Amino acid sequence: MPEAQPIELRTVEVQELTQKTDQLLEKYSDFEVVDESDYCHGAIDLKAIKGMQQKIEEERFKITRPMDTAKKAVLNFFRPFELRLDSMEKNIKSKLLGWKDKEDARSAEEQRKENERAEREANRLREEARKADELAAEKERKRLAEEQRKADERAEAERERIAKEQAEAKCDEDKRRADEQAEAEENRREKEQERLHQERLDAEAEQRERTARAENLEERAETKQAAPLAPAAPKVTGISTSKKWLFQITDPSKVPDQYKTIDEKKIGGVVRALKGDTDIPGVRVWQESTMAARSA
Repeated sequence: MPEAQPIELRTVEVQELTQKTDQLLEKYSDFEVVDESDYCHGAIDLKAIKGMQQKIEEERFKITRPMDTAKKAVLNFFRPFELRLDSMEKNIKSKLLGWKDKEDARSAEEQRKENERAEREANRLREEARKADELAAEKERKRLAEEQRKADERAEAERERIAKEQAEAKCDEDKRRADEQAEAEENRREKEQERLHQERLDAEAEQRERTARAENLEERAETKQAAPLAPAAPKVTGISTSKKWLFQITDPSKVPDQYKTIDEKKIGGVVRALKGDTDIPGVRVWQESTMAARSA
């Protein structure tokens, strides 16, 4: 690639303009208008400054216009290639994203079905645990109640027998033996009650074990979650996709004011047309003086 040649900017014209600009800058660095003479001299120099601005612009255009023309030619040369490539890029991206969106939707539907299946299995395990716990508890309650009923019946029968023997005892010896039998029966009954108490303790321990098994089923149910499926679209090195949020205005009247932009260009057009008669709520209109100068 050929090396770019430096552009000579310090031409005679530019040097003259620089000198005159410095002189005017020094003259007007603390410029004040106190009388008509100052005003007239300032106006004359203002026209000279306007001419110098035009001259500077002409000198600048001598350099930049050829550059702009060359740049425009280069851009025009490459624009057809860029347009064709941009069109191909847009078309390929559209097709790739269209296929990927369909595959993502299909994968999401499969994941949803798998999640539902896992949830159904979890619910089944929870229900199984609940029923097993209720059935075991009810069975144990019935067994203990039956054991207690039978023990109560045996104790009542024994009390009736002892009472009958005591009533029929005809001598002190018979009464003594009856008392001993009553004491022995009382001891036996207490041991029976202790046995039933121990059985209740054992039953409670067994119930705790059943509860632990039920909780284990509950934990299994909670962990019954569907495994994530593999991404539908394959990975391609150098190609990446991302999601972005878009929006569409469906009812402008409902959009809050903080999201609306004031059209200052339109307001300016109304002010220039109506001038002091402008009446726009929330807008202040006033007039300022401006000055224009032609080159000398």
